[in-house]
Amino acid sequence: MSDEKEAAGRRAALAVRDDQRVGETFANHVLGTMSDGATITVTLGAARAVPEKTGRASRADPHVAVVSRIVLTPKAAVELAQGLSGILGALAAKTKPEKTN
Repeated sequence: MSDEKEAAGRRAALAVRDDQRVGETFANHVLGTMSDGATITVTLGAARAVPEKTGRASRADPHVAVVSRIVLTPKAAVELAQGLSGILGALAAKTKPEKTN
């Protein structure tokens, strides 16, 4: 067995431990992506607005705030793209209107 196949087998056998203390981040915008050749960075954002209070003007205009940056190895980026492709394909099939004759 080659060293690469052995390493891939070890990675596949690693257990995933879901630490419930790890927070989730909501984003409704992908603000940017970039690569430096060694990593891929995805910057995520969320639309924000401070609601007006009775008798007071809004404190800020609606805007998009940076909420997270995820930095991935190329391999992890490929895994993410494959996972998203599967999910988006299933969503598209589910929401595709039926053709009528």
